[in-house]
Amino acid sequence: MADLKSKQIKFPLTGTSIVSSSAQIATDISGSLSAAAIVGLGANIVSGSIDGTLSSSAQIATDISGSFTSGFEFTGKISGSQASTGSFGRVDAADGFYHSNDTANETYINFPTGDKIDIVAGGVNFIHAWQRDSDFNKLIFNQDNTDTDIIFRSANGSNNKLLYLDASADNIGIKEGVPSASLHIAGNLWISGSSGHVTASGDISASGDVTADNLYTSQYIYHTDDSNTYLNFTADRLRFQIGGISYIDLNDASAAPHDITFNDGGNNVDFTIKGTSNNPLFKTDAST
Repeated sequence: MADLKSKQIKFPLTGTSIVSSSAQIATDISGSLSAAAIVGLGANIVSGSIDGTLSSSAQIATDISGSFTSGFEFTGKISGSQASTGSFGRVDAADGFYHSNDTANETYINFPTGDKIDIVAGGVNFIHAWQRDSDFNKLIFNQDNTDTDIIFRSANGSNNKLLYLDASADNIGIKEGVPSASLHIAGNLWISGSSGHVTASGDISASGDVTADNLYTSQYIYHTDDSNTYLNFTADRLRFQIGGISYIDLNDASAAPHDITFNDGGNNVDFTIKGTSNNPLFKTDAST
């Protein structure tokens, strides 16, 4: 049939008076259904399926009333204009929901096998959620290891970077959009609690002050960019090394007497004690 008109269909359609086989629909019906022919049809369809694409004029959208009380399955496509709207209590999809204007089918919400959801845009898997079992779940950003930075923004200012994960550099920035270290913090770091501590096997550097109740070192405290100027701590012993010369050596030996040594190493180092007027009260001349 090229066209079905209202005078060719008896209303109301009830029970077995409708075509319920998707194969029969595909074989027996061709062309289009006019709006007048299907007014009230929705109220009488109990269940069924349609293979192919159901399309019609915009008038049908306003003329059809009623509901599909037991569900209605489409194995093809349902399409509408950008202004089209719909109201559903529940929508089921076996594969996923795809952006109709993306002809490459690269932007979608997909349901892989198992309890998983993928959120993909432009072919990039941005979010992968997996309810693996009752005790172990996974939420993965950048599932396919692409060069995708992850940004968390705060409420303070536009384009701020509360947390910035730089995928290409493998660095994390806190309030820093170009992190130059594994963890780059543009601000203060506060650690509290009875067990709060920072442990590092490499260097820790700061451009400002470092304040602590206690500062522990296993052996050395160096002057920045001056490798031969440092304090050397060993068991019950402290040596002051300046410019490669051991000026003072405080040694609490295992038994008395304990000793203080100046110029340990026999360098040409004079020893001077001054008074209030900057005059030498006591002085030794190492060279003589």
